[in-house]
Amino acid sequence: MAHDEAEDGSTVLVTVAALVAGLIAHQLVAVGWRAIRGNRPHRDDDSPLADALIFGAVSAGVASAARTWATRKVQSRS
Repeated sequence: MAHDEAEDGSTVLVTVAALVAGLIAHQLVAVGWRAIRGNRPHRDDDSPLADALIFGAVSAGVASAARTWATRKVQSRS
């Protein structure tokens, strides 16, 4: 029973780490976008569809990599 509780705690920690890493990665991409493009990503109704698609793809890729890294880092410490 104690082993199951330890696994539950580890699962929660991995989930929280992945969520935080994804949110931080998304914010970093948004800041980088503003620095490079000079506008807020996907907030302007007049922005071209290509910009929205590029931001979405880059943001998803970076967030996914950050989540994977955070998950592996937490699991390696368990």
